[in-house]
Amino acid sequence: MATNVQLYVPDVRVVVFKTIGRQTVDGQTPVSQRVLDTNRTIDLTPWLGEGGRLCVSKSVREPAGGWSLTVPDKPYAQGNSFESMYGLIEPMDFIEIRMRHNLPGASTGNPTKPPILMRGFVSGISRNEAMGNDGKPMRTVTINGQDLGKLWQIMQIKYMPGYVVGENYLSSFRLFERFGLGFKTSMTASEFITEVVKSIMNPFLSSLMPPNSPNPTAFNLDVSVANGVVDVGGAQNQQGTIHGLLSYFGDVGAWNELYIESREDGEYVVYRPNPLRDINGNVIQPDSLNLTPIDIDAKDVIALNVSRGDENVSNYYWTRAPRFELVDNIVSQQFAIGADPESVDLGHYTNSAAQFYGVRMLETETQQGGNDVTTMSSGQPAAQQATRSASMMNWINNRRAIVVASNKDNVLLERGTARIRANETVKPGSYVRIVRGSFSSTFYVVGVDLDFIPYQGLFQTLTLERGDGFIKRVTAGAGVQSPANAEKSGLANG
Repeated sequence: MATNVQLYVPDVRVVVFKTIGRQTVDGQTPVSQRVLDTNRTIDLTPWLGEGGRLCVSKSVREPAGGWSLTVPDKPYAQGNSFESMYGLIEPMDFIEIRMRHNLPGASTGNPTKPPILMRGFVSGISRNEAMGNDGKPMRTVTINGQDLGKLWQIMQIKYMPGYVVGENYLSSFRLFERFGLGFKTSMTASEFITEVVKSIMNPFLSSLMPPNSPNPTAFNLDVSVANGVVDVGGAQNQQGTIHGLLSYFGDVGAWNELYIESREDGEYVVYRPNPLRDINGNVIQPDSLNLTPIDIDAKDVIALNVSRGDENVSNYYWTRAPRFELVDNIVSQQFAIGADPESVDLGHYTNSAAQFYGVRMLETETQQGGNDVTTMSSGQPAAQQATRSASMMNWINNRRAIVVASNKDNVLLERGTARIRANETVKPGSYVRIVRGSFSSTFYVVGVDLDFIPYQGLFQTLTLERGDGFIKRVTAGAGVQSPANAEKSGLANG
């Protein structure tokens, strides 16, 4: 009896581009001719052999992704000269990682080049030497770094006595002039993100890359947040990293996502509403993306670990707008919420009943205003103040409603991890549907960890949230439709 065996041929490629063109050690002492100049490339793919390993991690909840590459310490030849990778690669050299869990005859993207997985910068290099159990020497080089999210973490603004750290960033953006007032008092959230990227981040990236670099020298933008206004005046006094600045004023976390994604045509700053769904499968925010789940068959799942619990249950919701609390009577209006207590207190709602879970408060803050807010300053004419006050109350109520819809059913939703055969189409910020027989569960993927071990396999570990498996179980029919039977139907080992 013939047995069909599916062969997988993982296609992983790693290339380093020199951005550090070292000519001297200290500005005077020249270096050897072995040291590579800028824009020289080192293809590390042939080094991915026995004893090597590639790990790549990315999450929509983190400022930057990370990667680590371990390769055998095989010398790099330049004519008659040889050198270890340890002596050629420096921090802030550029790296490009491509991956495809290739199948014979696969046609995913460019057949001669795997899809892009991550671009980034080197952060550290180490050389490891030891004697093996067989008495033979073992030498490896480990290179690690981050994706381009590293840049908005190292770019910081600090106000010190008589000096502003990062003032070169500020002066490139009129909004943040040290003594200026900006060109208008408010901007939409999307305009704010766009201006910071174009006026602060892009010049920094461009100055970092060598002339005629084949790699991205500017960030592209994928901005889809349609609501929210930012107080420009407030932004001028904010300290910290550029990512912290954008996250704070971008309402990132409870309402929006902000991350950098590597795509074929460049690096993208993604700013979008959280694409979360309620227990009926409907998107919670009307301007968020309705993402199509990527199907993962049970045969590609190596391990699946999911759980539910009451640790994220909330039943009392409060949303503040601190930027308005000193210029309006917002707090007084909020405490007059008694006319609609069910929008705040969900202690009687089935999935967050105080009878079972006690009183659990979830407090959030929005740094933005409604779309029709034109100023967040005090001292406005009475009519304008009243109009803005009503707008802000509507904004706060809407923000709170989104938080309620996103969290009121947490006790039903699953979270956990899935280790699968690597699939280049699965990325952080996507939905996956894990199919087992005639039963399936849908999850939101917030993070992906890739693990490539030469001659063993190419795997991904997905960090999953908001799974609907339990909901489908308790609503499934009886008999052959029961979940235990449905999971096994159609499976050879069922």
